[in-house]
Amino acid sequence: MKINKMRHNIVILRKEPYRNDFGETSYTYVPFIRLKARKQRLANVTSTAAAKDKFTETYRFIIRYNKNIKLDNKLEYNGEMYNITHINHILELDQCESHIECVKHEEDVRN
Repeated sequence: MKINKMRHNIVILRKEPYRNDFGETSYTYVPFIRLKARKQRLANVTSTAAAKDKFTETYRFIIRYNKNIKLDNKLEYNGEMYNITHINHILELDQCESHIECVKHEEDVRN
């Protein structure tokens, strides 16, 4: 793990239930952990269906090992939300880190 490459500030968000005005249970994401990470772009995919273009970006964020991060959490980076798709914990002699793979979706409607 190269600590000097972890330059990006990320926030892990946890899903918490709350009661709305009508007494129904809804969910919101609240900040859970703030940490530094190294960011790697994995893939960009553009797909077209009907009248929409769908652009999907996949990233890997590398952080120090943290067992508290789960797949139902979300990741926030630079004000944008990412869905966590995979977490790989690496525990070896010279590496104690977690690799978090995330997907960001953007959709645009054609004119």
